[in-house]
Amino acid sequence: MVKVKAYAKINLYLDVIGRRSDGYYNIRTIMQKINLADELIVKGSKKGIKIICNKEGVPSDKSNTVYKAVELLREYVQNSGIKKEKFTRSKGVEIKIDKNIPVAAGLGGGSSDAAGVLIALNKLWDLGLSLRTLEGLGSRIGADVPFFIRGGTAYCYGRGDKIKRLQSLGTLGVILLNPGYHVSTKWAYGNLKLKLTNKKNDNIIQRYAHIQRLKRARDLTIEKLEKFLYNDLEETVIKKYPSIGKIKYKLKKAGVEAILMSGSGSTVFGLVPTQKFAEKVKEVLQQDDNCWIWVGKTRK
Repeated sequence: MVKVKAYAKINLYLDVIGRRSDGYYNIRTIMQKINLADELIVKGSKKGIKIICNKEGVPSDKSNTVYKAVELLREYVQNSGIKKEKFTRSKGVEIKIDKNIPVAAGLGGGSSDAAGVLIALNKLWDLGLSLRTLEGLGSRIGADVPFFIRGGTAYCYGRGDKIKRLQSLGTLGVILLNPGYHVSTKWAYGNLKLKLTNKKNDNIIQRYAHIQRLKRARDLTIEKLEKFLYNDLEETVIKKYPSIGKIKYKLKKAGVEAILMSGSGSTVFGLVPTQKFAEKVKEVLQQDDNCWIWVGKTRK
């Protein structure tokens, strides 16, 4: 039996470049791991693939990314001719998911769970596969999955599956608000009006490096970080779901400066200097807000 935590992410920057011939979109994004996590218990079973989740509505069949991860890893090991006793003895896999990350909320929960299962089975079956190999397998499941193999902070491009690791901004307080409904990622990208702007020519790595220099010089303020945050999908999504814009306003009114929708929504995050600061904001918001609210911090 192997236990793993599958951490969520937020997008500090998300720029949609254009549609690809394979139906996906080329993007540029900087992802940051946070300490909100699903907890997975992975163990052998008599036969088949069994998924048990504490949250209703999470599929247990082949449509689940976790199910896909098990099937893909099995196929890879069999085709590679890897002979490991623990793998050859394996008849089935049982996966229990204690789901804490909201579903379809722009936080990468499904992709993180798939990455967590790849990591867990690599250990359970004593395969000895490298993280690079697991990342390659993950990219066949979903564009975000490779990021979650290592987490931290990363610049992701192409479909989002090509990764350049970045130095962390350190530990910042994070507050998440989710209105309780899902936003279709397919819809969000499909309704985005793609147009060329000057930001498409920005060197995001250089801009992030500038943020790092400010941090090293102890001159990085939340206000300066706020100017870096960007999400191409936000305007399109808020037009259809104005309550997301209202959530941003509530955070601003509560004293949060760095605010952005994560991914294709519907979760909005705020970055603050410390988790203690975020907890104070949560106390204010809970007085008149029905949203799901979570407080934590970024992880390296």
